[in-house]
Amino acid sequence: MDKNELVKNICDFIAIPSVAPKEKLALEFLEALLKRNEDPSGNNFTIERIPIGDGRYNLFAYVGVPKIVFTTHIDVVPAPEELFFPRVENEIIYGRGACDTKSIGILMLDVCLELLKNGERNFGLLYVVDEEVGGLGARTFASVAQNHGIEFLINGEPTGRKCFTGHKGGLGLEIEFYGKSVHSGYPDLGEDANLKLIDFCSKCTVLDLGNDALLGKSTITFGVISGGCAANMISDFAKAQATVRTVIDNAEVIARVKKLLPTEKCEMQIVYNADAVTCLTVPEFSTEIGNYCTDLSFFKPLGVKSVLFGPGEFKHAHSLDEQMDIRELLLARNDYFKIFEYLKCMEKLNG
Repeated sequence: MDKNELVKNICDFIAIPSVAPKEKLALEFLEALLKRNEDPSGNNFTIERIPIGDGRYNLFAYVGVPKIVFTTHIDVVPAPEELFFPRVENEIIYGRGACDTKSIGILMLDVCLELLKNGERNFGLLYVVDEEVGGLGARTFASVAQNHGIEFLINGEPTGRKCFTGHKGGLGLEIEFYGKSVHSGYPDLGEDANLKLIDFCSKCTVLDLGNDALLGKSTITFGVISGGCAANMISDFAKAQATVRTVIDNAEVIARVKKLLPTEKCEMQIVYNADAVTCLTVPEFSTEIGNYCTDLSFFKPLGVKSVLFGPGEFKHAHSLDEQMDIRELLLARNDYFKIFEYLKCMEKLNG
């Protein structure tokens, strides 16, 4: 694709809302784009829809034995309607998914078409769904693709064109406390669930949740806290939703948090569970650590090595001014070719 076609395809892709679980139209767009670029001579990808249940699926295009697979997710976080009307101003694409990760998805398609045209074999392109929710797309693919011959993944996320050496894991926790409601003038007669929650949160913020030489320190944040029904009543219920960015085994983190909970009148549920990962780095590229999770956590059962790389700054992801610099996108195009060649050499050395 030339620059204009690349930008047009990205804008058309952004204009298709793909908030999970409604990703089908976006996947059909990508499949049509692949077929539109098919070679009449028959030098084309095999295209498969990988079912994940309830009519949803991942899209997998490959040629030969797909030892090296480019992959990214096509679902986006919810947004005001206007963010699904992309615009281009001063070489910047604006819109939901411009950064995370629809621009990357179209760029990877362009790179793969060029590789195929140049006679490359034994590689693939995988689009997964549900990354922004629970990683169902990646988890499903990992469970069915262990015999596909995959050796390397190139996972596209906005990394500022740096090769991430790894990223932290993630735990989503929901904690509920129960008490006894009474008039606020007689607090001793009740049991304050709000105070239990406040005490728990305070202890969690100073709790040692693990350190790692590469990934740093685990952190916990409480994004949502609620409780009570009136200012002049003792609360009989309180709830918190927390996120832990983990660097050690998640089971150990869960055990440490549970030790702070009272033995009764409280419940804790794990609503998200993703392990920390380490990644390959490529010579000549700057490196960094990611404080967020990616589908690489859920691809772990494949037992492959991975590169985490993409254009765009993560600070723009999920924001009202989500954006992608076209100039950076074009530089990343060459970067992906370099990464592919590096992994080809690694594959030959390992083989």
